[in-house]
Amino acid sequence: MKEKYLLDIKNAMFWHFNSSEIKDTLEELNAHFQSARSSGITDTDIIQQYGAPSAFAKELMDGPGTNNIKRKPAFFIKSFFLAAYTIFTLFSFLLLPLNTASCIFVLCCPFIIWFLAGNTCILPVLENTAGKKQLYARSQVLTILLFIFLQLSAYFIIPDVANKGHIANFGKPLSYVIYLLIFILLLSALLFLKKMLDGNIYMFYIVIQDISIIASLFLYINFLKNAETIENLEYIFTPCLICIPVLLGYWIYTKKNNYLL
Repeated sequence: MKEKYLLDIKNAMFWHFNSSEIKDTLEELNAHFQSARSSGITDTDIIQQYGAPSAFAKELMDGPGTNNIKRKPAFFIKSFFLAAYTIFTLFSFLLLPLNTASCIFVLCCPFIIWFLAGNTCILPVLENTAGKKQLYARSQVLTILLFIFLQLSAYFIIPDVANKGHIANFGKPLSYVIYLLIFILLLSALLFLKKMLDGNIYMFYIVIQDISIIASLFLYINFLKNAETIENLEYIFTPCLICIPVLLGYWIYTKKNNYLL
C-alpha cells in the first residue's frame, strides 16, 4: 500500500516538479512511513493523513513560499523533451534505412521509458521483494529462449529454405506468423510496463528486451523479402544485441542504489 501511494505521489508531481524535488519528497514521505510504523501507526492512517496524491501535489504547489511560475519550466522542459524525442524517432524512420532507424529507436527507448517512469526518483523508496525477482526470472528465461529460437531460425532454417528455392512458398505465411508474434510481444511489453510502473523495476529490462525483439522482427520481415541474399540476415538481430550494453549501464546504476540483488 505504501509503495503504490508513493508511486501515485510521484505521478501527481511528475509534470510540475523537477526530479530532485520529487526524489526529496518521496524520501521524506518514506522516512515518515517507516517512523510511523515503528510507533504502531498503520500505512492506512498515514495515507489518510496526507490525503489523495493529486491533492497532496496541489498542496505542495500552493504551499507557502512556492511560486507557481517556478513550476512551469519543469512542465515545458519535459514536454519539449518528449516532443523532440517523438519527432527525432519519426524522422529517423522516414529518412534512414530501416535497420539504422530500428537501432536508434532501441537505443532511445530505455532512456525515454526510464524518464517517464521516474525511476531515478522512485528507486530509494521501492521494496525489492522475492515475488518481483521470481517474475523477472521467469520472464527473462522466456525472453532468452525466444531470442535463441529466432537466431537459430535466421541463421539456419531461413537460409536452408532459401537455398532450396522454397522461400516463395513459405515467405508470406511466415510473415503472418511474425506479425502475430510482434502483436503478442507488444501486448507483453505493455503488461510488463504496467508492472514496472507499479514498482517492479526488474520489468524495465524485460520491456526493453521485448522492444528490441519487436524491432528485430520488423527487420526479419524486411529481409525475408530478399531471403536469397543470405548475408543480409546478419543484420536482423542488431537491435537485440545493441540493447545489451545499454541495459548493462542501467543495471549498474540501479544496483548502486541498492535495488537489484
